[in-house]
Amino acid sequence: MRELWGSRAFNAGNLIVLAVLAVVTIFPIYYVFVISFVTPEQYYRGGLILFPERWTLDSYRYLLSTGAFVRAAGVSACLMAAGTACSLVVTSSFAYALSRKRMPGRKALLLLVLLTTLLNPGIIPEYLL
Repeated sequence: MRELWGSRAFNAGNLIVLAVLAVVTIFPIYYVFVISFVTPEQYYRGGLILFPERWTLDSYRYLLSTGAFVRAAGVSACLMAAGTACSLVVTSSFAYALSRKRMPGRKALLLLVLLTTLLNPGIIPEYLL
């Protein structure tokens, strides 16, 4: 069956919009990756660097030579593991309690959980504090 002209135009429009969104999403990641391999002089000159003149690993050598980066990565990994474990314990315990039919106040708690999920107010902005 032949596609209608409107359907082909819609598909082409979708393709263009998705391509633009892909470029807008991927370009910052690519740019940070490329900037990490340039020399400091090349970076300080300014301008948009899409492909470095001279590739160098000096930034990574400096980063790994300081103990602060390794310590910060370790602290981040420990916080991530502890936070995930605590969240898993609390969430699974609460879910188990809500799954019991005879738990008193089950419907009210489930309603509160669903309302906070659906009507998430987000983080309170600093200017309101």
